[in-house]
Amino acid sequence: MTSEERDCRLAAIHRDDLAVVTAKGSDYAPAGDVLRNLRRHGSKGVVVRLGDKYERLNQLLFHGKRANVSGETIIDTIRDMRIYCALLQAMMEAGEDTAD
Repeated sequence: MTSEERDCRLAAIHRDDLAVVTAKGSDYAPAGDVLRNLRRHGSKGVVVRLGDKYERLNQLLFHGKRANVSGETIIDTIRDMRIYCALLQAMMEAGEDTAD
């Protein structure tokens, strides 16, 4: 893969992530307060969610487990981890991290 191909692929991944965040966001919080659900437990809550995703990824990749959730792929888990990190960054940059 050339650096140009890599950059194009990364841009496509980020566009896809934004589409997922936009689509799922309304399932978790009202449009006017999209980080409400994450602020409830702050960065500690996000780290717990990331830990859950890490454990799932670890089991699926390295321990021969098969995904039991229909339609939830390893790629979906990787995407969820990226999105949680991006949301945490946005929350912290906005000064909205309520964790102690």
